[in-house]
Amino acid sequence: ARLARVQSYGSIFVDNGSKHEEAKSLTEEEITGAIKRSLASGVRTACFVTGSGEGSITDTEREGYSRFKDLLEKAGVKTKELPMLQKAEVDKECTIVVIAGPTHDYIPPVRDAIKKFVEAGGKALIMFTPAIADKTGSSEGEPQLEKLVADWGVTADNDLVYDLGPFSQILGEAAPVVGKYESHAIVKDMGRVPAVFPLSRSLDVKTDKGMEKLFESSDTSFETNNLKPPIKLDPDKDKKGPFALGAAGTVNGKARIVVVGSASWVAN
Repeated sequence: ARLARVQSYGSIFVDNGSKHEEAKSLTEEEITGAIKRSLASGVRTACFVTGSGEGSITDTEREGYSRFKDLLEKAGVKTKELPMLQKAEVDKECTIVVIAGPTHDYIPPVRDAIKKFVEAGGKALIMFTPAIADKTGSSEGEPQLEKLVADWGVTADNDLVYDLGPFSQILGEAAPVVGKYESHAIVKDMGRVPAVFPLSRSLDVKTDKGMEKLFESSDTSFETNNLKPPIKLDPDKDKKGPFALGAAGTVNGKARIVVVGSASWVAN
């Protein structure tokens, strides 16, 4: 059990001598999935887009993603950076493209390359970050990326979600806690696991476009559209939650995407 890095009772493993896969529960779906993954040939590669202020998998500081990189590689997923300002196309070896909270908008050639990859059947994890203004009151935001994702069925609202529940006394008000997980396969087994999504936008999820919510904030959450520092929170005026913070679905019936309103939840 220690060699297999078992962390909970009820874990089931499929091992074909060269690949080691875990089924999270004793269900047909989970066991079949583990068998399929163990038989799959080739290497899965997660490609992290760089060049527009995204989180970096080589950064070991607090806001870096080096720990995320390590966890992916332990799970058998290769990682690499994708400097799309140097070459506006997605490499053929990329199984999934990760967009980790850009602070500058994507230029049209980069946006179009991501669009082409996804709509041809590629996979993407897209994480936003609130467009909080600097001291001068300016904020570039990501309107090109926002429009692209909105076309696929998820709108990232121009806001900041905060939470006045008990966790806020420890983590700060700008770190909303998940109040409810939906039935999607990604999160259905997380019902008793608390999760926090710091610096998050709320999401508007269009189910008629093949998207569905993954999780939402708690009843003690609010949203503010005042993104110019110093940000002033006002529960008497701000809209009350819960709000969708994560969504997943398909594009053109074959591509699979996940959208999250926060990019800080995977930081070191």
